[in-house]
Amino acid sequence: MFQRYVFIHYIKSLFLVFAGTFGLIYAYLLGDYLILFKEKDWNVLISYIIYSLPIFYFYLSAFILGFSAVFTLRRFVNKNIDMITLSFGVSPIGFSKSMLLFSILVLFFNLIISYRLYPESQAKLFRIEREYKKAKELEKGIVRNVWLREEADRELRFYNFQVVDVVRGNIYNFQLIRIREGSIVEIINGEKGLWKDSRIELPYARVINLLTGEDTRRFIILDYIDIKNVKPLAQSPEHLPADSLIMLSLLGERTGINSRHFIYELLKRVLTSLLPFLLLVCVCWSYLRWRKAKPALAVLTIVFSAHWLLMNILRSAAENTEASMLLLSFLYTPLPAFMLKALYDLAKGFRV
Repeated sequence: MFQRYVFIHYIKSLFLVFAGTFGLIYAYLLGDYLILFKEKDWNVLISYIIYSLPIFYFYLSAFILGFSAVFTLRRFVNKNIDMITLSFGVSPIGFSKSMLLFSILVLFFNLIISYRLYPESQAKLFRIEREYKKAKELEKGIVRNVWLREEADRELRFYNFQVVDVVRGNIYNFQLIRIREGSIVEIINGEKGLWKDSRIELPYARVINLLTGEDTRRFIILDYIDIKNVKPLAQSPEHLPADSLIMLSLLGERTGINSRHFIYELLKRVLTSLLPFLLLVCVCWSYLRWRKAKPALAVLTIVFSAHWLLMNILRSAAENTEASMLLLSFLYTPLPAFMLKALYDLAKGFRV
């Protein structure tokens, strides 16, 4: 019964904070549309708002849950209800259990929307901003200057595609370099070709055999990976569903695709989905320990800011270093460690 009472007050606070936050977001989006968009269309405005809201929700939901918890706990602490429940043997974690369980539900919901809804909203919002805000034509289904590799028949092969139209399968300015025992043995150049399924056709390719010095032109057929595995490269990692990110991350080792960007995007989505629970544990711990709003608000702000600071550090390291992404992910461990310590204190109590 008591948990239900706490949860009802928490939901009320959450509704008010959500309404206020998204009211401000709506005003910002409306002003952004009226001032910065070069092409005006009310249908575009509606789409702009609809596709922006899931993104703002995904980024801000943890902060909103933590801020709502501060309001809820303030009500109970001011009335000394936390001390009364403590005298009846209810631990701090028992006092805040309903809020923590709700944050776990939000965590799973965030994981679900991060799989497809979040990236689809990102992609559609990118299209709207490019076409109507910047008045630029959107290039669809084009991959530029991609290097792929293959190890086969005791040789290493490097495939370079200057332009790949992944929708129609057309390729332009193609080059294949075959290396055997550390030396280049053959180079194949094709100005234009067709990539269908796993078959690459080059109608008038130039073949240079460096062992014999032979330089000929002929029809070449190559068997390589399916073009559907390359299609995701035509989009930003933020616009890809999670299954495509996983596929490209696993494909990277075999084909030489730089998978670091895709691994980072997966990490960002998973860790941001976990943030509501992490943040709420820290907020409940700080408020119930010091029984004041200021420490709780400080912890809320510091942990939320630290999360995004670490995400930016991870992104910069993924783009500018060759360090293992597994090792880089350990940069984030201070926040889960702090959360586990706070969870332990909530379970143990502060006055035992």
